[in-house]
Amino acid sequence: MRRIKLCSLLALCSSLSLILSWPDARTGAAALRAQAPTGVYSVAFSQDGRLLGSGHYAVARVWDWATGKERRAFRDVGYGYVQPVAFTADGQGLVTTTTDGSVRLWSIETGNLAGVPVGETFQTLSAAFSMDAKVMVANGREPGKGGEVRRWEAATGKWTSHPAVEISAVRAVARSKEGRTLAAGSPPSSERPDAEREVVLWDVGTGQVLRRFTEHPGAVHAAAFSPDGRILATASGGMRDQRPSGEVCLWSVASGERLGMLAGHANEVEAVAFSPDGRFLASGSRDRTVKLWEVATRRDVRTLSGHTAPVLAVGFSPNSQTLASGAGRGGPDDAVIQLWEVATGKAIGTLRPR
Repeated sequence: MRRIKLCSLLALCSSLSLILSWPDARTGAAALRAQAPTGVYSVAFSQDGRLLGSGHYAVARVWDWATGKERRAFRDVGYGYVQPVAFTADGQGLVTTTTDGSVRLWSIETGNLAGVPVGETFQTLSAAFSMDAKVMVANGREPGKGGEVRRWEAATGKWTSHPAVEISAVRAVARSKEGRTLAAGSPPSSERPDAEREVVLWDVGTGQVLRRFTEHPGAVHAAAFSPDGRILATASGGMRDQRPSGEVCLWSVASGERLGMLAGHANEVEAVAFSPDGRFLASGSRDRTVKLWEVATRRDVRTLSGHTAPVLAVGFSPNSQTLASGAGRGGPDDAVIQLWEVATGKAIGTLRPR
């Protein structure tokens, strides 16, 4: 994933290109880090709504977002993009996962590790947590091997293969509440050049393919399930009439019917999230804007402008009243978290990593 909500259907789409510039601690390298890519790659509110977690490059942060103060910065999280982050149910811990496969459980109070760290042999591309952050499902691969979906449990701190699901390569992951279904999108290949425009729905228990969503206008980058699990939103984009565009498709999980296509972004859509009350969908795009859509009417309610770089992450507060959006891939000044009042679209705060 990200909202620490794991929907029952897990959606997997395309990965970001990695620019790993940290030394390899596993070989004892002591060289200083080269200039790392800046950005906010994931955001998530705690279940009580008081704190906001954010994932960056090899750093995770916890914010008291109402005051704008950074509560904690975790720097020994691993090497790569931190996506996603999730709070434990009691709000006392933060779980981080990086694209090198490192998973850490941190105490927010002390800043120390609070759980067994996981090694870096399984390179994750994307992941989604359960609401209590005790279970995570991720897609990735072992070095030199094909892609697969794995499950991580906080109780053991270990990865296990996800039953009956084998995927050659996937990009982003989202899961529905019941955890029984998985949706996956793959990059194109010589055998299937249009695979990047397809999302497959799986029964996790049996491995049976339940449905294929194939009418995407471009490559799929992200996905999210509505709180009731009935709608799957997929974010995509590409070139249309020799111009970049971005769309969000809404699908009926039960029938596979495309319920609508939300068009209006001027570049590819990188992130989507439903509000916990199910009323709104937020989409973040490379066009540097966030759009709020009314789910029932498919109406573009408002466009939120203010970011100076592509928007890579969006997430709602538990009461659905506040939206956080994270941007990056530009200069250091572009890597900010913007806070918005959902009812009015008013910018109510900006969090700038130090």
